[in-house]
Amino acid sequence: MTNNELLAAISDMLDVKLRTELQPIKDGISELSGRVGALERRMDSLEHRMDSLEDRMDALEESVKCLRRDVDALKQEVDGLKQGMSELRQEVDGQRQDIDSQRQDIDGLKQKIDRVEQRTTRIELLLENETNRNIRILAENYVPAAKRYEKASAQIDVMQADIDILKKVVAHHSEMLQSMA
Repeated sequence: MTNNELLAAISDMLDVKLRTELQPIKDGISELSGRVGALERRMDSLEHRMDSLEDRMDALEESVKCLRRDVDALKQEVDGLKQGMSELRQEVDGQRQDIDSQRQDIDGLKQKIDRVEQRTTRIELLLENETNRNIRILAENYVPAAKRYEKASAQIDVMQADIDILKKVVAHHSEMLQSMA
């Protein structure tokens, strides 16, 4: 066997040995290649899911920004409502004070009305017991007094005529006395 043949035989043996030794490696590489392909597909799926998550996160961030704006607006409205409520409370307190003052005034008026009612009752009793009795007495005395006046009125007319005659007589006598003197 020549060197070349020997070398060819060694080369064939090495080829066979390498093939047998490399076959599991090739099989492993093939399997790894399949796994890498599966991993790549999974990575693509994950990337797609990540992109979807990023889109959802962006949408969520936008929603959160909108919520924050809404919350800020709501806070301003609540602050406005609080201020309005505070003003309303002050107004109600003022009205309560006015009502309390009016109640005091009403209580004072009630006391005055009670006093006026008491005075009215006393006046009614006075009218009933004294004034009405006095008016009755006056009425009882008026008719006879009026009749006396009617009788006296005729006498008064006669007396007036007599007085007029006396004045004339006195005046005439005065003139006569003055002419004699």
